[in-house]
Amino acid sequence: MNDINDITEITLRFISNHIDPFIKDWEDKKWFPNKVFKDLAQQGFLGLIAPQELGGLGLSRSEAIQWCLTFGRIRSLGFSVAVCMHSLVCLNTILQHGNQSQIKELVPKAIRGEEILAYAFTEPNAGSDLKNISCRVALSNGSLAISGTKTFITNGARATVIITYAKDDSGSSLYLVRPNSNTSRTKLEKLGWHCSDTALINFSGDEQVELLGDKKGRGWSQILESLSFERAMLAALGIGFSETLLEDTLEYTKNRQAFGKTLATIPLISSYLEGFNKKLRFLKKMLEECCDRNFEIKFTSAFKAFCCDSLLEMADLCLQFHGGYGYSTDYFPEMAYRDLRLLPIGGGAREVIYDYVYRKLNSEAKLKVVY
Repeated sequence: MNDINDITEITLRFISNHIDPFIKDWEDKKWFPNKVFKDLAQQGFLGLIAPQELGGLGLSRSEAIQWCLTFGRIRSLGFSVAVCMHSLVCLNTILQHGNQSQIKELVPKAIRGEEILAYAFTEPNAGSDLKNISCRVALSNGSLAISGTKTFITNGARATVIITYAKDDSGSSLYLVRPNSNTSRTKLEKLGWHCSDTALINFSGDEQVELLGDKKGRGWSQILESLSFERAMLAALGIGFSETLLEDTLEYTKNRQAFGKTLATIPLISSYLEGFNKKLRFLKKMLEECCDRNFEIKFTSAFKAFCCDSLLEMADLCLQFHGGYGYSTDYFPEMAYRDLRLLPIGGGAREVIYDYVYRKLNSEAKLKVVY
């Protein structure tokens, strides 16, 4: 695979043959097999941004985000997010902030699917308010020990390495935590994203813990960088997923008869469907702008919030245009709506993001007046 077009073609073929046929079974079981990570690894999908000398494809982060538009076409947003949290967000964090020993040890195993990665920010009493975490790492009998609880952790029930944001004697840092048999990991029941495990994690204090990188006290700046990239990834996967939903809806409305004509010929419905096409094209252009700005936190956050609200609105109407069938679990819109409903929450709640962006813009406006 030498360019992004080759990867896109291979990805679509792999989705059609090896992922989508199994989604319903995985959704019903509320789990997809860990072996799938190794299947994806054989195609190179877990090593998109890893350097070629470590076994990866050496793509840029922007190219990987564009690939997410294709990978997002999978009929389970929970599945695509679980994979990309491992292969893009977590791997990027290790590549950006790990030391050479950690990179050489973890990256090849992660892109082969031998290690499964998760990222633990959120706590029961600290959701988007990440400065209010209580999870802590400290020395105990000469070794680092972690105490506290994390929740809503994608891949949290299956991960072999959890990148964990915790307080320490330098403020806050990122740590590599290896859960063991004493680590309590509880799968959470959810409205959507059924085949993707989301976990509540209680650390026991005897896990293997290692500082990510060589310098403590940089946790806050590190997670801001990770969150910005994650928000672009969530938006891209959501756009791809919504393209699949729109295709299904177009097909349904072209064939569904009502009062002697198809639904697609009803002016109100046809205008909405045309508008959805335009909206998706617009969102793709804005996603390109995020990439061109190197995932600058303010712009990317604002885009993610707007994008995810737009996709949810579209999903609601696609379900509506299916009538009673849209509310049935036999049709895709019901699941699509449930899966897309999490996007305005995950990776930073919309209200928190809008407030953050407003305050940033307001402070910048005041600085312009002063200077």
